[in-house]
Amino acid sequence: MDQRGYDGLQSAVFLVGIWEGLVPFASKVFGWEPSLALPLRLPSPLWWIVSAAVVVLSMAMLEILDRAKRRTATPTNTKVNTKARAAESRV
Repeated sequence: MDQRGYDGLQSAVFLVGIWEGLVPFASKVFGWEPSLALPLRLPSPLWWIVSAAVVVLSMAMLEILDRAKRRTATPTNTKVNTKARAAESRV
């Protein structure tokens, strides 16, 4: 996958994390009723557990996707990497 694919996945994970994780907390504080915040349809003790889990999972997924994006962005056929590999092999 190229960097644009990772950027798209990161955007989707970020939006889901905001909408399903943070919006339910803000809606309870300010009295909003968002239509697609699915955790708000759960009973009172469960909605905040699910929302917190969504926030934690989305942060973990963003970190995983960022590491994968950085791994694909590293150049493999440059003179600098070749010199570094040659220096490592001599040690």
